[in-house]
Amino acid sequence: MTEKLIKLRPENSDTDVEIALPAPKAGFPSFFAWSLNKAGSTLLTRMLDDYFSAISYPRIDVPGLLFRNGLPSNIGAEQYRKTLFSEGYAYIGWRNPAALRAKGFPFDKVKNILLVRDPRDRLVSSYFSVAHSHSIPDSGGLRNTMSAERQKAKQLGNVNEWVRSEPKEFHNFLAGLNGFHKNLPPNSTRIYRYEDIIFRKKDFLADVIEYSGATYDPALIEKVAEKHDIRPSKERPEHHVRQVKFGNYKEHFDEESMARTAEKYAACLDVYGFNNEQAFGDKIIFAKEGEEAKAVLSRELL
Repeated sequence: MTEKLIKLRPENSDTDVEIALPAPKAGFPSFFAWSLNKAGSTLLTRMLDDYFSAISYPRIDVPGLLFRNGLPSNIGAEQYRKTLFSEGYAYIGWRNPAALRAKGFPFDKVKNILLVRDPRDRLVSSYFSVAHSHSIPDSGGLRNTMSAERQKAKQLGNVNEWVRSEPKEFHNFLAGLNGFHKNLPPNSTRIYRYEDIIFRKKDFLADVIEYSGATYDPALIEKVAEKHDIRPSKERPEHHVRQVKFGNYKEHFDEESMARTAEKYAACLDVYGFNNEQAFGDKIIFAKEGEEAKAVLSRELL
């Protein structure tokens, strides 16, 4: 049984796409797990999907729903609003802040988390994904775009030449995070860094589940965390999980890339303490909801 059928219409289209949503969990305030491309978003989504599935809580991966139904991610704020409910759902799979711009939705009344990562490591990860590992659709405009990007990345030959070409990721990574800063309510947002949680997945998942307000099952948390605790012994360019160590950019960037990214991401590196590797892993929560999150989210990154 579904809660209801919703109709979405992408921009510049006159055709609706009907999508069925699962029945909500009565009494469970909705929970939103936000992240960034190449910041551990897939790890976060898969762990939460496994956990909420096992405890029979309805979860909605809106970006995944859009993709599977042939809809673009830029469906518009009001179309996103149709997918959002303040009670009953665990929302996973978010990699950009577009839905946060939906007018009238009480994001300050639900629980939000945000997972971030050093943009320099995100760039390296993105290069290998574009050039080698990301799957490409069999047909459609997205196939053409992704194929062209792969060809360009391979022709450039390495991550440094790719960074110097200023691919869309070079700018979008910063703009996307800044969008979260502008739209996430600090009173209901808990912030985590990839660098703190990647080798402490059990502690991370436990904290997220506790914060979400969902049924807390320690044995299940341990099982799910162990399943997803993948640690390659060496880099695997053709795999989605190429490597998981933080600071990987130092093994790939030359002096020019180091300087270029240090300047580009200076505010981000400062507010998230990405240059202070000695502190990585000391605590699971980088900034708790309330004053700590406000101190982070109030910073302009552009």
